[in-house]
Amino acid sequence: MNSYDDAYKSLENSEWSPPESLASFLRAEVFEHSRVSGISSVLELGCGMGSVFESPDLSPLGINPTCVDVSETAISRASERKVTGEYLVADVTSPDFFIPTMFDLIVDSHLLHCLTRPSLREAYLANVIKHLKPESGIFAIETMVAHKKMDIPGFDKLTGIVGGDFGRKVFNHLELEQELLKAGLRIEFLIFTSGLNMIPVSGRDEAFITDPQIARALCSFKPA
Repeated sequence: MNSYDDAYKSLENSEWSPPESLASFLRAEVFEHSRVSGISSVLELGCGMGSVFESPDLSPLGINPTCVDVSETAISRASERKVTGEYLVADVTSPDFFIPTMFDLIVDSHLLHCLTRPSLREAYLANVIKHLKPESGIFAIETMVAHKKMDIPGFDKLTGIVGGDFGRKVFNHLELEQELLKAGLRIEFLIFTSGLNMIPVSGRDEAFITDPQIARALCSFKPA
């Protein structure tokens, strides 16, 4: 996991900004549509150097999230900036990951597609379920999916990975749905957004039409 620390060490604090597409998704589909009523506890996974709730779309809501990232450097930078939230260094793919709280809302802050190995994604989703309030809790995901016009240098069509172990997983539509259901999650909302693209590689600030499209999902968990 040291590669994530290395990546954050190369960034200045001013280079970080909250993921605005994720923020607008949460605002529109979770808060404005009241999919979760009476939110008092929010967990953000893969927060990096700050929380999506710093976004102008979400900051007026006054949410005080618990934010987790595997990178000590990222969490240290977030703490230095004295931003809203409680920041923790932890590996959310570890079976030992535990926070003594059940959450109303868990936000995948563009983490799922960073877990290129299936075993890591399985472990991660198991930890999501472990911390999500049964029935009423919502798990919100914004990730990347393949499409016909996609063209990424170095993309492995067989595995759906670009960039190796510390690269990105680009799901196909069915694959994403199957992984969520296999984990035991119940899909409440799933949309593949034609016209919205996500940058799959580092080194640029603008998404191309040949980049992966954005998929958005809201999931709940019903115990057997």
